[in-house]
Amino acid sequence: MTDIHTHILSNIDDGPKTEEESLKLLKELEATGVTRVVSTSHFYSASKQIEDFTQKRDERLAAARQLVKDNNLNLTIFSGAEVNIHKIILNYESLKPICFEGTNNILLEIPYELGDFEDNSDLIYKIMSYYNVTPVIAHIDRYDFLFKSEKNVRYLKEMGCVIQVDADCFDSLFMRARIMKMIKNELIDVVASDCHNLEKRRPNLHAAYKLIEKKTNADVVARLRQNASSLV
Repeated sequence: MTDIHTHILSNIDDGPKTEEESLKLLKELEATGVTRVVSTSHFYSASKQIEDFTQKRDERLAAARQLVKDNNLNLTIFSGAEVNIHKIILNYESLKPICFEGTNNILLEIPYELGDFEDNSDLIYKIMSYYNVTPVIAHIDRYDFLFKSEKNVRYLKEMGCVIQVDADCFDSLFMRARIMKMIKNELIDVVASDCHNLEKRRPNLHAAYKLIEKKTNADVVARLRQNASSLV
């Protein structure tokens, strides 16, 4: 499996604080069947320069890759970022350093203090067109204006965005019904764990796929898995 949204690097965001905790998370990912993982540490474009973020990220990424090597884990880690969008991002010359490694795909997080959906979708369109990137919209299950509006989700998809949900959204029966309907209507492109730790936010992609297959069929899971794989 490919997990395209994770927080596995130590001492950089609200993921693992130590390399020991990072290693436990990496081992859990491998144990659940993940072989390719994108490290998407939080990047807040309004408060940090890309160069400062990527310098620290790449240091922590090198450490995580060394952990994988030293412990003979069957994992390939790709660099990336979870980019909290803000109009200031349009001032950057390039967004390539915070895209998924080797691609033009970028994981965008809509601010929780949304303001206006139209304004934010317009900003996403500008990011897409100015930088020739494909936005992957993170965990749409967390926003009422998307979770409760297939119209808005469809609007983003028709714009050219990739739509992602977190695996733990299926823990809620109410949320599960809505998201499952969106999956059946092919409005959801990819499921990811968004894992941070081994307590409340652990790697759980395998469990989500198992449930989706039970509620739909193996072809739907195959589509979701292929979509994730194609992003890196």
